[in-house]
Amino acid sequence: MDARARLAVLVVPLILLTGCTERWDGFLYPEKGDLTTHIVVGTGAKSLEECRMNVTSHPSYRPGLSDYECGLNCKFNKSMGVYVCKETMR
Repeated sequence: MDARARLAVLVVPLILLTGCTERWDGFLYPEKGDLTTHIVVGTGAKSLEECRMNVTSHPSYRPGLSDYECGLNCKFNKSMGVYVCKETMR
């Protein structure tokens, strides 16, 4: 096997694995009724549970008065001024 083939065998799986990585970002709404005001919390959590824990342990989170959501693989869309996520869950 030549050097190029060996490199491909090593690099291609790494590219595939990094493309499948889950990244959860938390969005905290301090006032449950006002979804225009939010705080981005715990970006880059490796699981939904970790994201939930990051948000609910934030000092601005008040059970019953605040709300939150966690977004999977979010990217900020500059032209729209919002985060776009593959999916969101509470």
